Amino acid sequence: PNVADPREGATRPYVYNGGEKLDRYEGNIYLSGPLIEDTLFFYVLYNPRNIEYETVGGASMTKGTQDDAFWGTKIDWNITDDHILELTAFSDERTTETRFIDYDYETEAPVAGAEYSDVALGQRGGSNISLKYTGYLTDDLTMSVLWGSNEADKTDSAPTDLTCPVIIDVRPGGNATGCWANGVPSQGSDTRDAFRIDGEYLLGDHTIRAGLDYETNTSIDKSFYSGHIYYRYIRVNPGDSLRGVEFPDGADINRVRVYESGGEFETISNAFYIEDVWAITDNVTASIGLRSESFDNKNAEGESFIKVDNQIAPRLGITWDVNGDGES
Repeated sequence: PNVADPREGATRPYVYNGGEKLDRYEGNIYLSGPLIEDTLFFYVLYNPRNIEYETVGGASMTKGTQDDAFWGTKIDWNITDDHILELTAFSDERTTETRFIDYDYETEAPVAGAEYSDVALGQRGGSNISLKYTGYLTDDLTMSVLWGSNEADKTDSAPTDLTCPVIIDVRPGGNATGCWANGVPSQGSDTRDAFRIDGEYLLGDHTIRAGLDYETNTSIDKSFYSGHIYYRYIRVNPGDSLRGVEFPDGADINRVRVYESGGEFETISNAFYIEDVWAITDNVTASIGLRSESFDNKNAEGESFIKVDNQIAPRLGITWDVNGDGES
């Protein structure tokens, strides 16, 4: 339900849900099977999508569309009985196009004669890939190696970003004005590259496990108000105050903001662990381990602002199979 605005002079609901609309259509096409019998297998998925929505907030209605497909693939190669290679890849890259238009709450429709703004683009997602090798080197020794990379776009843009300031009028009867289409444009992306190696060795009653991983995360962001400035027109009722200043006769005031922020930031992290799973008796098993972690967070100048090395964490666990039958 909608929620009325009790403030004097309010011309629109405080919360309005009457203009929400969503149409979403999806399909899935997939195919799998052997390329080489008992040796090379594949799986592919294609997911076409079409999404259209409308939402109302403040003085405007936003209309958005998205029609990018998702795809994914998995390839398993049994090189030999003891050596396996796996490739996984998918893309969730998508672009949402949005426009807004002044909205009339009385007619529950766009304001007569109003025109939609220029299109704003929201780009999200990206490509993802990982490659994993598993080797059964001997009857007692197993090793796995994993590499992966992930890219995610976080860009919001419009043709008017550099020239049209954000202008919002929240006075009774006011609207969002000006030629801006995207309030806070942002050129951004996240990239993650990871590498991991693990090993397991059986030695009598002991299962020795050890591994290490190394990961680099890079974030790029540049955000600013459209037109590099923001104006907001507000009506102050008689007797109201702002930062200790009273307005006995009421007033119209203008809030002005300037906002720019951004840079390229990198975080490097790595860890090492070793563990002994020791079957002390048929009923009692101990897990004894040690883990060390390090990370280095860098600012936009490439300098470390948080750096921690060799955080040592010991681990100890005891499992007791009370009756020896796995029931408790």
